[in-house]
Amino acid sequence: MPIHVYDYQHDITNLAVHPEIRARFPRMERGPPGGLHSHDLGGEIFLVLEGHCEFLVEDERVTRAPGTSRPTTPRSPSVSTPRARWE
Repeated sequence: MPIHVYDYQHDITNLAVHPEIRARFPRMERGPPGGLHSHDLGGEIFLVLEGHCEFLVEDERVTRAPGTSRPTTPRSPSVSTPRARWE
């Protein structure tokens, strides 16, 4: 079976969604924050590819630039808010 390689510039989709792990390439436009949420079984790792994104995890707020990431653990309340428009 061939290995599928995903490209974040073209594959704006869910790559894998399972209770313990999620992989997707979302394109998030600047706007109001989403809702605070958590996942019971799996954590998340966000890798910022373009623009800037502000993350609130539990009570810590941090802004990440392209090439940086932010992990969360299961049951950690978090919200992601894009802060710069995509090019």
